[in-house]
Amino acid sequence: MNENCFKFLLAFFLQVLLVQPLTAQEIHLPQDSLQLVTVINNHWDDTTAVMRKFQRESPQQKWVEVGQPVPVNLGRTGLAWGSSALMDTTRVEGKSKQEGDGRSPAGLFPFLQAFGHPAPPNGYGEKNLPFLTVDREQCVDDGKSAYYNQIVRPDEVGGVTWNSAETMKIDLYEMGLVVGHNCPKAKPGMGSCIFFHLERGPGKPTAGCTSMDRKNLRALLLWLKADKHPVVIQLPKKEFQKRQKTLKVGD
Repeated sequence: MNENCFKFLLAFFLQVLLVQPLTAQEIHLPQDSLQLVTVINNHWDDTTAVMRKFQRESPQQKWVEVGQPVPVNLGRTGLAWGSSALMDTTRVEGKSKQEGDGRSPAGLFPFLQAFGHPAPPNGYGEKNLPFLTVDREQCVDDGKSAYYNQIVRPDEVGGVTWNSAETMKIDLYEMGLVVGHNCPKAKPGMGSCIFFHLERGPGKPTAGCTSMDRKNLRALLLWLKADKHPVVIQLPKKEFQKRQKTLKVGD
C-alpha cells in the first residue's frame, strides 16, 4: 500500500507542489487528476454524506458530474481532519483524526488501489486501479509496528509482530478501495486502514471508513481509472464551500 502511495505523491509533488504551494484555505487538485470523488456531509459530526463523481478531459477543462449523487456512510463520530500530503491540514481549525476515534478523515486524498475477494468485479480491467485479491492479508493498525497502516501478509513479513490488525477477507471487504490517508510515511496514532467498502446497511456508520451499497461501490470501482489519477475530497459542507471557488467543482 505504501509503495502505491509513494508513486502517486511523487508525481504530485513534481507536477503541482513546485508550481503552486498548498495553503490551509485552499485545495489544489493534482494537475494530472482527471477523476474526482466528493463526499460531503452537513456537519462535522454527521455520520451520513452524499458522494458525487466528476471528471474532466484535461486540467484546463471544467469538471463535469458523472451519474447521480449517492448516499454513503461515514465513521460513527463523523469527520476529522486527516493526514494528507495533498492538502495542508496542520493549520486548519477543528479536530484532527486519531487512531480509534471513529471519524473518517477529512481532506484531499488519492485512491491508491482496489481490493476484494474472491476476484475483481465483472468488467474490471487493466485500465482500472491495481487490484489486490485478499486472502490472508491484514491491515496493521498497531501504531508501534513497522507495518502500521500497511496491508501485509504475515507469512511474507516473518509472521505476526503487531498487537492489532484488521483481517481483510471479510464480507464488508468483498470489494473496496484504499484511501491514501496518513502515507507514505505513516505517523503513529494519526489513523490507519482507511477504505471505501460495503455498508452494513443504509445509515449504519463505520469505524472510520466510507461505506455504501454494493451497486454503487461496484460502479465506482469500475469507473475509476489508474491513468486518470483519481482523488477524493471528504469535507463538511461549509468547509467544501470555502474552497469551491478554487476547485471549480459542483454547484
